[in-house]
Amino acid sequence: MKSSEHQTTVILADMGKLRAFRLSPPGTELCSHAGPEVIAEIDLPQTQRDTDRIGRFPQGRSVPETAGMSPGENHNEQSEYEKRRIELLAMKIAELVGKEGSASWCLAAPASINKHILELIPSTLRESLTSNLTADLTHLPLAEIEHRFLTQSRKG
Repeated sequence: MKSSEHQTTVILADMGKLRAFRLSPPGTELCSHAGPEVIAEIDLPQTQRDTDRIGRFPQGRSVPETAGMSPGENHNEQSEYEKRRIELLAMKIAELVGKEGSASWCLAAPASINKHILELIPSTLRESLTSNLTADLTHLPLAEIEHRFLTQSRKG
């Protein structure tokens, strides 16, 4: 049905959103539309944060005199939350890129998560990565996405 030889898959991600696009260079049979073709736009749910809740303990006084409760240790709740979201992003990216079967793909994600995402992507997919930007571009308009990534793929 589609030839993925000339197309490029572009993935834009941050901690709350994943956007995927298919770009075809001008002059190919796939370029019948004007601009990038949206493959997926995923907003990651915020509810995944409710995992292990911290406990509450008396503040060192006897029970009848206790005026309040002290929160327990947070046990790296924030880092665990971020780790799970990065794993979810990597899984979704691998699924989208693998499904597209493009000869090349590009990734743009903030520096704080970019390296971690790439570590979780299968090596066979990492080999076809042609552009990796450490920036949050999830809010770019479609025309800017096409300009940035088609220009880079022509250089490379």
